[in-house]
Parts: sequence; structure tokens; C-alpha cells
Amino acid sequence: AISFWQELTQNPDSNLAAWQHLLRFQLQLVDHQVAIGAAESKPHVVSLLSFWSKQFKAQPANRLFAYGLSEVSRKLPVVYPDGIDQAMLDSLMAGDPELAAVFGDAYAGRRDWAQAVALYSRGIQQDAPSPGLFAKRAMAYEQQQNWEAASADWLQAAPGNPQWSRQLVALVQRLRDSGEFALAE
Repeated sequence: AISFWQELTQNPDSNLAAWQHLLRFQLQLVDHQVAIGAAESKPHVVSLLSFWSKQFKAQPANRLFAYGLSEVSRKLPVVYPDGIDQAMLDSLMAGDPELAAVFGDAYAGRRDWAQAVALYSRGIQQDAPSPGLFAKRAMAYEQQQNWEAASADWLQAAPGNPQWSRQLVALVQRLRDSGEFALAE
């Protein structure tokens, strides 16, 4: 069995069904650990995040690896309800600010806007933040009704993206409708 898993990780295209089975098993194991309150669920999720992050970085076009990273990330708010350990984040996100979006999305999906904003902000602090991170953080700020911060982020994200430009225009309209004329300008 060990040689099979070694071969699988060395040749990711070799057996898609095996990769799918591995992911399903890992997710079920985390669910079980969380359900019984096992203390090892935190390091286990960190280990899985590291594993799927490496697979995704090696082959970003592989949809299964992207899905694996996304699904494991969705376990973060359950395992870390009070926020993620910063040292763990530093090690996982080293050199890959896009992981901040993946992790932030996990918290946004649970409507934990403060954690989502914090994670998107960590990605934005990198050397070349993507406009997508500004857009995601702007949406989270809107949920917190932090209109000034949302406006600033939409202004960063909107240039060159028609969808985000429309979001900025919609925010300006909502601000005007709510009487926030100074912010709308």
C-alpha cells in the first residue's frame, strides 16, 4: 500500500480514481475527528492543507487538486472556530498569496467576515496582490457594513474588470440610497 501511495504522489496523472478516493477518505477522517472532538484534528487539517497545497502548486491546472485544496480549506472554520494560528498560515502561504483567497473563502462561506477580511488582507500584503483579493475583501467589508474600506478595495479591484466595476457602481448607488453621500463621492 505504501508503494502505491508513493507512486501515486510521484505520478499525479497515473490514477484519477485513486486521487479521488484519497481525498474522500481524508475529508471523512477530518469530519470524524471533528465529530468526536479529537485534538489531533488541527494538526491533521494543517498536514492535509500542506499536502493539497503542494499538489495544487505543482499542477495548478489540475481541477482535482484545486478541488482538494478547496474542500480541505472548508474544514478550517470548523477546526479553528476562533481563527487560524498565524504561524501555520505563514508556513502554508509562503510565496503563494492566492492561498489567502482559498482560506478566506472558507470563512466567508461560514459568514465569518472578520476572519475572511483578515485572511484576504494577509494575501494583499504580499508583493503583487491580485485584484481578485481586493474584490473578495471588498465584498467581506460590505457584509460588515464597512463602506469606506469596501469602497477603497473596489477602487483597487475595478480597473480592467467590468464585473467589479459594476460592483463598485452598485456600491455607490447603495451608499447614495442610504444617505452616505460623502462616501458615495
